[in-house]
Amino acid sequence: MGYVFEIMATGLLKDRLRSLALEVGFNLVGFTDPAIDPVIREAYDTWLANKQHASMEYMKRTQEVRKNPFLLLPGVQTVIVVALSYVPMSELVCSLAHKHGGSGVEGCVAMYAQSRDYHHVFKGMMKKFDEEARKVFTAAGLPDVEFLAACDTKPVFEKYFAYKAGLGFIGRNSLLITKEFGSYVMLGCFLLTAELEPDAPYEGTCGNCTRCLDACPTKALVGPRTLDSSKCIAYWTIEHRGEFPAQAPPLFGNMFGCDICQVVCPYNKKALGQQESPLRMRRVDDVLNVGEMLKLSEEEFRRRYSGTPLMRAGYEGMRRNAKKLKEG
Repeated sequence: MGYVFEIMATGLLKDRLRSLALEVGFNLVGFTDPAIDPVIREAYDTWLANKQHASMEYMKRTQEVRKNPFLLLPGVQTVIVVALSYVPMSELVCSLAHKHGGSGVEGCVAMYAQSRDYHHVFKGMMKKFDEEARKVFTAAGLPDVEFLAACDTKPVFEKYFAYKAGLGFIGRNSLLITKEFGSYVMLGCFLLTAELEPDAPYEGTCGNCTRCLDACPTKALVGPRTLDSSKCIAYWTIEHRGEFPAQAPPLFGNMFGCDICQVVCPYNKKALGQQESPLRMRRVDDVLNVGEMLKLSEEEFRRRYSGTPLMRAGYEGMRRNAKKLKEG
């Protein structure tokens, strides 16, 4: 009887945590164990060895930790994965700019960056979940459970864990694709030292579709689920520091980020306008004027874009991007 009660109690605890995540405002939640398939670890090693992380040396510095969550949280037994949608209300003008390669007068802003910085939104939601979940465990007689929250700022394989937890599958564009929202989601993870039953992985597929591979103008998708950052427009407009070297690709109408492989995805066509989201509070236009960006003072740039993802590139980075678009 004790064993049966333990299973029932664990199931009830998991149900309460799932309900709590949805109450906090997350759109999807799943549970999995922290084990990482050796195939995934080997693929990451190969990706780094091939220098497909470009200049993002932090990806290499955290190589071993990413492959072993136990180095982040000793005793970790469960990973709770949460997702928040940023599904756009409708097709954006940027998709037309992508199709025609841009005009040189305007530059697209990636859809995720057209509102508040999602890190700020996630931080508050994850803190709320953390606080309430601790109360749930304490009420269940487990006050010593340890938590570690990770939202793009800690070395965790979020997409892999999201797949294992049943939230979606990894598409050919290397993004997590969910049934409900396509790839228009942001992910966060909670590592914890309590054992909860894992959810089943979501076994979706891209079928025979290769639209993302075919549409990428720089051929950054060098194979299914493999992105070469050194060819990726999003990398160059967001992560790269300093001026563009000669090998940098054209920006094809993009000033910050790139959504081409998402815009063409059939799963994302189905997702348009399905869900309200705090990540759809627009503060940044989907298209920015190149000439205006080049005229902005640093003070005015900060006044307009403070608290948005554009600060990742910063004033000099956005001017650099605008200059390259102007040059064609």
